[in-house]
Amino acid sequence: MQTSLLAGVQPVCTARGKHLSGRCKESGFGALLAERRQKGAAHTAGCRQHCVHTRAAKQSSGLDKSPSAFPEEDAAPSLAAASQHSHAQADGQLQEGMPQQESTAAMHESKLMRESHSLQQAVPTKSNPALQYLNSHKAARLGLYGAAVFLAGTLLVAAYRVFQKYNAPQNKRKRNVSKNKLVVESLQEYLPNRRSALTPSVARNIQIKTGFNASEVFRKFLWYLLRERKFDSEAVNDVVQLKASLQLSDAEVSEAIQERAKRIYDKYGNVMLDVKGMTKAGIERKATCQALFAKLLYLAECDTLLPQDSELAQKTNVPDVFGATQEDTDGLRIVSLEEMDLDMLEGQFDHTDGDEAS
Repeated sequence: MQTSLLAGVQPVCTARGKHLSGRCKESGFGALLAERRQKGAAHTAGCRQHCVHTRAAKQSSGLDKSPSAFPEEDAAPSLAAASQHSHAQADGQLQEGMPQQESTAAMHESKLMRESHSLQQAVPTKSNPALQYLNSHKAARLGLYGAAVFLAGTLLVAAYRVFQKYNAPQNKRKRNVSKNKLVVESLQEYLPNRRSALTPSVARNIQIKTGFNASEVFRKFLWYLLRERKFDSEAVNDVVQLKASLQLSDAEVSEAIQERAKRIYDKYGNVMLDVKGMTKAGIERKATCQALFAKLLYLAECDTLLPQDSELAQKTNVPDVFGATQEDTDGLRIVSLEEMDLDMLEGQFDHTDGDEAS
């Protein structure tokens, strides 16, 4: 009899469990479904145990009727109805419990936040006496603010003065002279004794080290060669090698020669062979101009440095820049470096007021 009663309850519970499973899967509440399943299983087990105990009590008290009075067909529907009623209650609780659980979670979170805030207020904090003094004395706060403003102003003024000093023309000139010196010293390691070692890669390293481009490096060395070095075949070969190492074009070389000619003209004036009536300083100044003019003219007419059959060679007209006549040009033109002795002109340069920064 007990086995038949349980067999009648199981189909109903199984069908009801499948119904709840489908509804929970659709609503996305897998966790709640598992919880309700556990409660349903516990309730079913309780019903089974109650039926067994009731039947045993009736038999022991003599109130139990014949087995035909309580057939399996009558007991199974009653238990199925009871199980169906319990599952209906669980289904209603599941539907009503969803918003209630959300509301309960929100209330729990709010409660935790209030407790955390109250704990933070309850923890005593160590206050700095200096801060307490500043908070209680307005004059002290104003004095601190004034000191901060004064310090900030002092720092700004000092930074502005440093900036002005760094960008002063005199300091800029000093930095430029130092960079020019670095260019010359770097090239002197190769010219003229190690001329073949001055490769394009070495020239690029010099450019990176000094911060000048190829044309600027050529112009710096050209001015050094015109002023400081003896103008001979070795000097000319160094200029030719530097042009190749820096990979300069004929146009860049022509522009460098003309630019240097204009700078010399701006400083020393026209080329003049007749210096009668001039002072000693004037004669020395014109002698320096003549020497520089003769060297630049030779480089402009050097076929290995600037091909003379090119159009650029015709445009590189040094005599026009100096305002020299044809007679002055012919008188100062260097025909041969071996036959021409320019040693007497080397001592005419004034090295103290030259264009070192150019």
